[in-house]
Amino acid sequence: MKKSISKILVILIILVYAVGCGKRSLTTENQTSSTQITDFTLKVESIPNEENGFVKKISTTADLNGDGKAETIFLLVKKSPNGEEVNTIELHVEEKMIAYEGEMIDPLFKIVDISNKDNYLEIAISEEGPSSDFATVFYRYDGMDLKELNKISGFLGKYPGSDTVGSVIIDHSGIVRTKTRGDILQTWFYDDSYLLSERDELVKVKQDSYEMNTEVEVIKEITLKKSKGSDVAGITLKAGEKATIGLTDNISWCRITNSKGETGWFETKNFYEIVGYEGMNADEFFLGLNFAD
Repeated sequence: MKKSISKILVILIILVYAVGCGKRSLTTENQTSSTQITDFTLKVESIPNEENGFVKKISTTADLNGDGKAETIFLLVKKSPNGEEVNTIELHVEEKMIAYEGEMIDPLFKIVDISNKDNYLEIAISEEGPSSDFATVFYRYDGMDLKELNKISGFLGKYPGSDTVGSVIIDHSGIVRTKTRGDILQTWFYDDSYLLSERDELVKVKQDSYEMNTEVEVIKEITLKKSKGSDVAGITLKAGEKATIGLTDNISWCRITNSKGETGWFETKNFYEIVGYEGMNADEFFLGLNFAD
C-alpha cells in the first residue's frame, strides 16, 4: 500500500513539473470562448478627484514579456460628455503609456496570446465605434517599450451587456482572423486575417479576391465585361434576371453570375458608380444590395 502511494506521488510530482516547464499558463477567471481570450481578474476603481479628467482606473498584473515577473497594467478612463460612453483612455504598463481615442470603447481590456511560439502576451482593447464599426487594437510590451501592433476591424469577445461574441478570433497560431467591412459597391463584410510578424506588427494578409456572394435581381439591362480589366463586351443581363455578385477585388471590379452559370465583370468608381454608365449607380441596376449605415 505504501509503495502504491509513493508511486502515485512521484507521478503527480512529474506531472506538475512538466506543466511548470512549459510556456506559462494563462490562469483565468472567465474564459469567454474556447480558445481566444483569457481574462485576468480586473480591478475597477473610481478616481475620486478626477485627476486630469480621468474618472476610472481598471488594473491587473500579468507577465507580458515572459521574463517571469508580472507587470502592472492599468487603463485610465477619461470622463465623457456622453455620460457612461468611453471615448478616451490611457493604457499604462509599468512606466510606459499610450493614449487612445475612439467611440464606445470597452475599457475592460483583454490579455491574449496571439502566438504560442513566442513568450509574449498581448493587450487587446475593443470599441463599438460609430454605426457599429467595431474595431480592436493590440499592444505589446517587451520589457522596454509599449507599442501598438495594429488596429483591425471587429470586436474581441462578448459585446458589453450581451452574450453575443464579436468576429475577432485568436487561435494562438500567430494569425488573427476577423470580418472587415468592404470598400466598394454596398455594405458587406469579408473574411480577413492578420499575421504577427517578427517586427512586432500585425500585417494584413493580402488576397487577390474577396467573396461578396450577394443575390440580386437585375432591374435595368446592363452589358458586362468579359473579364476583369477587359474592355471586351461580355454577356448582357436583362431586367428581371436573378444573379449573384460573387467575387470582387475590393478595389473596383466585381464578378457576377447569372442563373445559367454565365459570368461577367463590371467596374465601379466612387464606391458604387458603374463605369461605362456614367452617373448611374449600382442600385439602379441591381435590387438586393445592402446599404446599412
